Amino acid sequence: MRRGLLARYGVTANAIAPGAETRLTATVPDDKKIDAGDFDQSEHSPDNIAPLALFMASGRSDWLSDRVLSAQGYQVGLYSSPEEIRSLSRTPLRGSSMG
Repeated sequence: MRRGLLARYGVTANAIAPGAETRLTATVPDDKKIDAGDFDQSEHSPDNIAPLALFMASGRSDWLSDRVLSAQGYQVGLYSSPEEIRSLSRTPLRGSSMG
């Protein structure tokens, strides 16, 4: 990503890396789950992600761009200049139209 390419137009690009217990994570088999010791379900509620999402959607975050913010439990992390370490792509099949 070219840093600040659209910043002059007021466009920002950020990502939230959520860490929460959801219906999806409930399907992970017990033998694949990480032992979290005394696990506090309220701490890992999706409700704890909402304030960060609200902040990112508000004008108060207009200074923030090209960052990844993690939200897990009652903690928020800010990652500066995340770099792509791998990339996947697919070539179109012959005869298919990509509209």
